[in-house]
Amino acid sequence: MASKTEIREKYIGRMMKFTAPDRTVNQEKLYQQLFRSSEWQNAATIGVTLSSPMEVDTAPIIKQAQKEGKIVGIPRTLPQRQMEFVKLTADLQFISKFHIDEPVDGQVISKSTIDLMIVPGVAFANNGYRLGFGGGYYDRYLAEFENDTISLCLNVQQISDDQIHELIDPFDIKIKKIFRT
Repeated sequence: MASKTEIREKYIGRMMKFTAPDRTVNQEKLYQQLFRSSEWQNAATIGVTLSSPMEVDTAPIIKQAQKEGKIVGIPRTLPQRQMEFVKLTADLQFISKFHIDEPVDGQVISKSTIDLMIVPGVAFANNGYRLGFGGGYYDRYLAEFENDTISLCLNVQQISDDQIHELIDPFDIKIKKIFRT
């Protein structure tokens, strides 16, 4: 059996090799599923990361949310592998951490007011479990998050339920809905 680190590296490699035009077509399908979902339509506030180049591009998600008047929360890491979400505004300052931009300052959004969390990951199974990037930030945050969670899964990120079952830890949190291409 491969280790969690080995499987994570395998899927990251697949994500990095997945380029346009296939990536573009897959992402567009995911955006349409997301924007048509009741979770999206009913959300006034969403939490979403600023994506790295290998992930599903979140810029169109943020743009659509702003167009619809939704509040957008961007994650900021904290000590002890914790995180919080900060309201995205035009004057929000960013710093690069873990190769991803995160807010330096800004207004923290209460966890209970985030209606929909778009949860990133490396691989996703049909049973709702995901393999994250290895820090455990989202699992810790989602442990007491009661609202909707959605992940967007490119076809190169799909992992079998059997394979992910061997990787699940007691603290791993299931995603309520995963959209696939």
